[in-house]
Amino acid sequence: MLRACLQLLRHWDRPSRLSENTLVRALADRGFDVHDLDAMQRRLIETISQLRGRERIILHRCDILHEVHANVYRSLGLSRRQFYRERMTGIEHVTQLLLSPQAAPAQVEAANGLELQLAQTHALEQIGRWSDAVDILENLLQNEVDHSTRLPVLCRLVQLHAQAGRPSLADSYLRSAREESFIDAKSAQLDGAIVDVAEAECRLAFSFEADAELACRRATPVLRQHAALGADVSLCEALARSLTLESQIALERGDFTGFVAGAREAKAVVSPLGRPNRVVSHEVGASVAYSRLFDGSGPQRAEAELWKCYRAAADQSLVRQVSVVACSLARLFTRAGLPQRSLRIVSEVLPAARLAAQGEPLAVLLLEASEAAYWLGERKMAHGFLTEVKTLRPQGRLCNHVDLALAHLYLADGDLREALTHAESAEAGLARMKRTRYVGCALRLQAEVLVRMGERRRALRTAKIAAEILGRTGTLFAQRRAANLIDSLAPKARALR
Repeated sequence: MLRACLQLLRHWDRPSRLSENTLVRALADRGFDVHDLDAMQRRLIETISQLRGRERIILHRCDILHEVHANVYRSLGLSRRQFYRERMTGIEHVTQLLLSPQAAPAQVEAANGLELQLAQTHALEQIGRWSDAVDILENLLQNEVDHSTRLPVLCRLVQLHAQAGRPSLADSYLRSAREESFIDAKSAQLDGAIVDVAEAECRLAFSFEADAELACRRATPVLRQHAALGADVSLCEALARSLTLESQIALERGDFTGFVAGAREAKAVVSPLGRPNRVVSHEVGASVAYSRLFDGSGPQRAEAELWKCYRAAADQSLVRQVSVVACSLARLFTRAGLPQRSLRIVSEVLPAARLAAQGEPLAVLLLEASEAAYWLGERKMAHGFLTEVKTLRPQGRLCNHVDLALAHLYLADGDLREALTHAESAEAGLARMKRTRYVGCALRLQAEVLVRMGERRRALRTAKIAAEILGRTGTLFAQRRAANLIDSLAPKARALR
């Protein structure tokens, strides 16, 4: 039966090859239509989803998504022998589940075809197969003209292209989604809110934070109203995404109260859902975990919850989510004066992220790696990480963060002119985007450069402006660095205050 199960997993979409398969015959004898390809695909996915731990991950990636086996066992950190041992154990369990009386077709609830294919695009995205995910969605658009199908598919295409760093394609599908939202007058308000969430994700991906915030403000009240009336799971997930995006914008601007409030409300929306989208659930969980740094819970609780999110995402092969949580952990360790731990976790995640988390997650991960290497005094390594970021062609705010990182490295190398140029460039770009928190960091760095250049009076003026900004929007780590700089420049004036 194990050989028959292997053959079924390999050729389930070609019934002619399975005419002599003993497992297929056993299913047919129980009344299952083995020639219905959609039903067969659903049955296999549902059966594999009942497995636990790595067995489920291995069979899903190898036999549903058809990943190369070597890529799977390397990304999971398994030896070749251990991988095939666990794969065969998983196939044995699948065989038992397929033949189990409890798995009779009459008792299996048919999954919604659209939800199944959207879930598959999420899985493909997580392992870096963007083009395959896009192909599935575009085929859906060509074959399905129903409005209730077109709108979520178009919004998903906006999200995919935005995360892949393709602004023109994301905007094109966003326009199509906006036009689609006006078709049904009865649901136009709700459809418009769903498109607003997609627009917010798109705008935030390309650093248009003001536009993203406006889109969230339009979407959140409408979705909140429908959620209060007992909306379905997909609408509650859209509300959770909108709230999470608003909280991220608040964090970037230094509004820590808004960040904590948004993260908590998103968690309150997702928690009651029976089976929420796992990507949305992990995004909300990671946001809540990081908010512990700002709600009085302390860094220990934040670290514990982030590790929990990290392990849960890793167990489900959510590579992008693993990369995002790893960034939060790395940032936490660096700020706590533990750059070696920061570099260690980033190094563990980078190989998989380079394959599957292209775009912003990988760029931010490399920036965190560069900062950790800088604090460890490994300037050559830090430059290497920044060079890799540049090959990704970062856009918007990421370009300014690269300038900021380069300014730190040029200062450490003693190239003061280059350091000042990059710090001023970063400040100008961040100010245009109203990223006040990071403007303060750029000004503090300019003050440090000016001290080294002998311009102490100008440095003190700049440091005071930075301290005033960071006092409103900065973390304790950033505030401490600005205060220490002012102390070194004017200790008497500081003591009198």
